[in-house]
Amino acid sequence: MVEEALKYFGNMTDIGIQPNVAVYTALIDGLCKNNSIQAAKKLFDDMSDKGMIPDKNVYTALIDGNLKHGNVQEALSLRDRMIDLGLEFDLPAYTSLIWGLSQCGQVQQARKFLDEMIGKGIIPDEILCICLLRKYYELGNMDEAIDLQNEMVNRGLLI
Repeated sequence: MVEEALKYFGNMTDIGIQPNVAVYTALIDGLCKNNSIQAAKKLFDDMSDKGMIPDKNVYTALIDGNLKHGNVQEALSLRDRMIDLGLEFDLPAYTSLIWGLSQCGQVQQARKFLDEMIGKGIIPDEILCICLLRKYYELGNMDEAIDLQNEMVNRGLLI
């Protein structure tokens, strides 16, 4: 399906239709979800080369895709670039970052961003909280897991 979308994307430019940020976002997100992170990065670079300014959705898709491939440093670099550009780091962006970091075994960094998120008044959903807790337990970090669980209950994030 992504290959077909890329074919239509190529046809757009062939007939003189210039794709916009929304088209690039959909393709980059699809490529990331289709395990084609290098193709997504290439499309991101192409978008920037054409003078288009990637929005928060493009960055979020790339952060998510990079973390699913274990590219922690690239994901954090994209996050920093997003912040430097003044783009809002919102619930979907935090969710992708925290979930991805926890899946990469980076629970301390994930926790740091969870605290940052909550400090900004962005409330995580219960699934994200449980995901992070589960990873703490899986990694054998029992004391930290219990502390986090108690904190989440006290904040009303878990029942």
